[in-house]
Amino acid sequence: MVEVGTPYPEPGGGLLKLSTDSPFVEKIYDVVGLYFNPPEGAVVLSVDEKSQIQALDRSQPVLPIMPGVPERRTHDYVRNRLTTLFAAFDVATGEVITALHRRHGAVEFEKFLIRIDKQVPAHLQ
Repeated sequence: MVEVGTPYPEPGGGLLKLSTDSPFVEKIYDVVGLYFNPPEGAVVLSVDEKSQIQALDRSQPVLPIMPGVPERRTHDYVRNRLTTLFAAFDVATGEVITALHRRHGAVEFEKFLIRIDKQVPAHLQ
């Protein structure tokens, strides 16, 4: 667990603050309990998204390795488009379901949820 007042690990951070919600601890036990002891016949997924990933290419091809000479690359690159990564981690099996989309919105997230629904066995909730 992270102690209250520990610097936040994100850029521009601040400090972690403890919630003032009175049943906060009970909610934590409920969520963590799903991961450690999922209900029978249920699948527990940890879902996340990362938006604005830059697709980059080197401006020149990588030069091949020769005996005694390290691989050489240019320092500059060409920016292509942005992409969004959606991922769902199945806690029990370790399987990861992913999807890449050019846009980042509700429509794309709904498509990802449909993809999850198709890949999870029908007998699981």
